[in-house]
Amino acid sequence: MDQGILMTKKERERLKVLEQIKMGKLTYSEGSEQLNLSERQLYRSMVRYLEEGDEGLIHRLRGATSNRKYPLKLHKNVIELYRTQYDDYGPTLFSEMLQENHRIILGAETARRWLLKSGLWKKARKGRRHRKKRERRRAIGELIQFDGSHHKWFEDRGPECCLLVAIDDASGRVELQFVKSESAQEVLPFWKRYMKTIGIPRQVYTDYHGIYYNVNNSDKKTDYGMAMEEMGIECLYASSPQAKGRVERMNRTLQDRLLKALRQHGISDIDAANSFLENGFKDKFNAQFAHMQGEDGVELKNHHRQCANTSEELDKIFSFRYERSVYNDFTITLDTHLIQLTSDKAPLPSPRTKVYVRRYLDGSLHIFWQGGELGYRMLPKNHRPKKRPRVYSSKQDHPWHHRAPFGKAKKRKRSRSEVTSFALRAHFVTSGST
Repeated sequence: MDQGILMTKKERERLKVLEQIKMGKLTYSEGSEQLNLSERQLYRSMVRYLEEGDEGLIHRLRGATSNRKYPLKLHKNVIELYRTQYDDYGPTLFSEMLQENHRIILGAETARRWLLKSGLWKKARKGRRHRKKRERRRAIGELIQFDGSHHKWFEDRGPECCLLVAIDDASGRVELQFVKSESAQEVLPFWKRYMKTIGIPRQVYTDYHGIYYNVNNSDKKTDYGMAMEEMGIECLYASSPQAKGRVERMNRTLQDRLLKALRQHGISDIDAANSFLENGFKDKFNAQFAHMQGEDGVELKNHHRQCANTSEELDKIFSFRYERSVYNDFTITLDTHLIQLTSDKAPLPSPRTKVYVRRYLDGSLHIFWQGGELGYRMLPKNHRPKKRPRVYSSKQDHPWHHRAPFGKAKKRKRSRSEVTSFALRAHFVTSGST
């Protein structure tokens, strides 16, 4: 029984044109224009059609093994490598590791198909679109999204820490640093280094963390907010994680790629991790994911302002600020410590005057008043003598002096004159006489 011949749409169109040429309704030149083929190729197709019929128009390699098929041995080797060394890797990162560590060039989609067929990978369900995609900024440095990613970066090899991530909105270029926690003590040095090495951005986008925004009093800026204001940077705040989705997605990418890279190199502490970031990983990551050209193919402009501040000015700007009142003895208190103000040239501030204390990132204190810096010396905690309790003396005939042992009062024997006066007062009261 004849089962027929399976032909593609392209092959059926070629069959129709060849039939018309055979019947003299079309010329080879007209047929080649309809099929977008050269006349020579159309001549060869006509020869096969006349010799073999419809089967002559079917592709010769249909049903045969592809010449580009990978060897079965390579397929088994790749699956075994994934099971033994890369069982928690995604197909894209797995294909990169095969080329980098095993010199096996395998496309990400090919790796995905092999893993799906072997049951080692499952398709991820795409989430529903949240909102319209926001367009990127058009220049580098216009907007920097900043966040801290708390994670077990060293897995079971070390303690949990935080990765500070600053991503440029236009290019996707990242700056990274491992710290103990997302605190002002760690965030301020990060931005101080960023502005000295890269430049001053126009805007910085963060969440409403207490480091960046004073939730209790919006009019009072935090130390981070005041430092950004002095550097001329506008602070923007996101009300939800979706609002700063670009840095949130970058956190997930780093929690996958960076975590596995730290595992491969056996890194288990913050200092070694920061050295690893600076000595290759960050540059390689930016070269792979950042794009320094816009959609029109033109290189992005850099709107970072050059930091013209001196090191002393940056130390003063990126510091912790306090306001204190001067006591009558020209002292102030800070963290339960007593500080004596001194000055060799200018007069000291009068009592109840406000002075401004700044604690630099290196721990040193600096006290400012009327644009100048005052000297100081730390006083011991017991510098001011304690007030002695006041002792009240009593008369010798007070009852306190006549208490008996064990708290019982001793009865004092009255004199004859006292008994007579008491009896007379009682008589006058009962008789009503005066």
